[in-house]
Amino acid sequence: MKLSPYLTTVTPFSKLIALILFLTIPIYAFIGGLKYQELRQDVESLKIACPIKTQTQTNSTGSASYKEFENTAIGYSLLYPGASTLIKGANIPSAYIEKYEIRIEPLDRALINKERLMMDDLFCGSAGPRSSSSCEITKIEDFTNAKGVKGFISHRIKTESSQGKETQYLLDRAYVFLTTHKTYTGVSLSTNDPVAANLKILDDIANSYTQL
Repeated sequence: MKLSPYLTTVTPFSKLIALILFLTIPIYAFIGGLKYQELRQDVESLKIACPIKTQTQTNSTGSASYKEFENTAIGYSLLYPGASTLIKGANIPSAYIEKYEIRIEPLDRALINKERLMMDDLFCGSAGPRSSSSCEITKIEDFTNAKGVKGFISHRIKTESSQGKETQYLLDRAYVFLTTHKTYTGVSLSTNDPVAANLKILDDIANSYTQL
């Protein structure tokens, strides 16, 4: 096929375009590389090294590979699935298990009991431009885990609303354990996404909780 002379003839304009491309492409590639490197550094900075120990323990999930997370600042330890990533909080002694969206939050409450927990959503509520969530607490009950540590279970109904989707009503729960820390008098365990699989992992983690 014979191409048009317009496409094959070298002109001053085509030379200018080639020169512009020759100069700008490497510059944009260099800037993109810097941005990518900065992004990687930001992500790595979130994954602060945690004092963890690899253990073998079979529980209700059927998985045998678990790791131990020790929070020496507050004084507790727990087990979490070894295949998931645990990220420590940068400013407060909290932790987040990515795969199951499980939050381990310190509670700076002056008093923790059943009456107070009936009025505490334990980080359930959220509001954004396109979605929101809230929790209606239905019951607070005493709880003793497999390690013999006493605490509470907050039973609740989580409402999730977002644009273009039907409102969802999900059965949810959160665990609360008391501590001897002067500021953080308790620790709460919950999941942002209370589907059955995540709640099962949450139950296992709560049952592994122990005080140091």
